[in-house]
This record gives sequence, C-alpha cells and structure tokens, in this order.
Amino acid sequence: MNNSNFVQVNINGVITPNNRPDVRLVEVCEAGHYNGFFKIIIGAEAGDFISAIKEGKKFREETSVCGAMIGTFKTFNIRLVEVSIFLTNGTQASAKIVLRQEVENAELKEIEVRVSDALALAMRYSCPIFVERKMLEKIFHQQNSDEPIKADAREMTLGELEKEMKRAVKLENYEKAALIRDEITRRTELIEN
Repeated sequence: MNNSNFVQVNINGVITPNNRPDVRLVEVCEAGHYNGFFKIIIGAEAGDFISAIKEGKKFREETSVCGAMIGTFKTFNIRLVEVSIFLTNGTQASAKIVLRQEVENAELKEIEVRVSDALALAMRYSCPIFVERKMLEKIFHQQNSDEPIKADAREMTLGELEKEMKRAVKLENYEKAALIRDEITRRTELIEN
C-alpha cells in the first residue's frame, strides 16, 4: 500500500488477560519500531488462531475462525494481498482485505471483514497489515494520556465507577473498562450477599 495515511504493522504476540478468558489482546507495533506497541482486543478463537500460527503449531484450518474463507481461497485460487485496519465514524475499528484471484488479468477486490478475521487471515497468509495513521495516533494518545482514567477504583462510589466505565468505553479503552466492570461486579456481589 503506497498511502501515507497508513502505516505497516507487525503482530508481536497474543496475550490472554487474567480476568477475561473470552478475549485475547493482540500486541501490534509499527514495522521496524519495536519500542512501542498497542493492543487490539479480539475474540478468544481468533486470538488462539493467530497465536497458533505465530508459534508454528499445527491446527485444522477448516474448523478455525476463518475456515470458510480459507476454504474459498483454496477452491478459487485466491491470494490475500494485504489487510488494512481503519476507523469508521472516527471511533469504530473496521478492516478490509485485498484479494486477487490467480488467473490472467484478475483485478484486485476489496472486502470489508471483522478486524479479528483480517488479522487472523494476515497471519495465515503472511501478508502485510496496514493501520490507518490517525487510528494509531488515537490509540497511542489514549495509552499514553496525561489524563488517565482514575486508577484507584476502591475510593470511587458505584455511580462514579459507572461514569468512569462509560468514559473508558467512549475512549475505546476496553481493558480499563473491563477492570472497572469487574470492580462494579465485585461490589454488587458483596452487597447482594
């Protein structure tokens, strides 16, 4: 992709958060710049698929999260050219995959897919991943903000926690939102018991 609005990135690894076994955090960094990375939250199945590829483990592709797409690519001799991840409406992450059928005079085709599927397919086919520059800037600003979400939830009321959780979601800081949600759940269970 020769577009200055996008930056090529690499997947460094996949992490399972202690308090959320249903999701995975995919660590991504700008290609050639390994000193700073950001995390993308995806479902456990797609995350495990990426992790297996990263670790060189054997797995059954046809039963994987992207099994239908992989089967279609094989059947119709389609090659994944690249993946791009971008913001829609300034807040929602979306992805496109660029495909080419391996026949004479085939045109490139773009298909919008879930971010998790795009990342899994990019790993499976070793194709480049590009992230919109303004999305990267937004993520890095959130992760390195001078005005962090209040860290000490123990000193906050349930009402304050609810507001803080909404703020975290609005800022797309889902890790902190999940931590705050867990604190709300813990307190609610204490009240009920």
